[in-house]
Amino acid sequence: MHNAIHIIEERTTAVREKLYSVTSPKSTLFILYNYYQFLFEINNKQITEAYLPEFVQNYSDHLENFNPYCLYPLITEQIIEQAKKIAENFSGTEIADSLLISSEKLQWELDKFKKVLTGNIPEELAINKLCFPLLEENNDKTPEVSAGI
Repeated sequence: MHNAIHIIEERTTAVREKLYSVTSPKSTLFILYNYYQFLFEINNKQITEAYLPEFVQNYSDHLENFNPYCLYPLITEQIIEQAKKIAENFSGTEIADSLLISSEKLQWELDKFKKVLTGNIPEELAINKLCFPLLEENNDKTPEVSAGI
């Protein structure tokens, strides 16, 4: 257990450092997404409760402004599921409400994007001149930082 705490502390420190240097909102959310996935994979309720709060406001802020365009839909689906899981840990609080509202909004945007990918461009997107979807693969060595065009 002591070794696990040491690893978590190192990972948390690394996330803090990355957040200072990243300017992209999507990249920030991906960094936090990977961190929370790491915490949930430990599968220890006490550790999750201890480390979850530090970045949750930052996560919520970036989730609120996140859009699914230019990313594979599966990535956005995973983010939505994680946001709901985080919200469960803050049940009955403003942060939980914010995460759930952002998740619903993101799901709505994702549904629109999936229509675009299948060639059914919604009228409001056609008016804004969305011509074709573009997804970017990340061949970088740092998979936690990925962005579309």
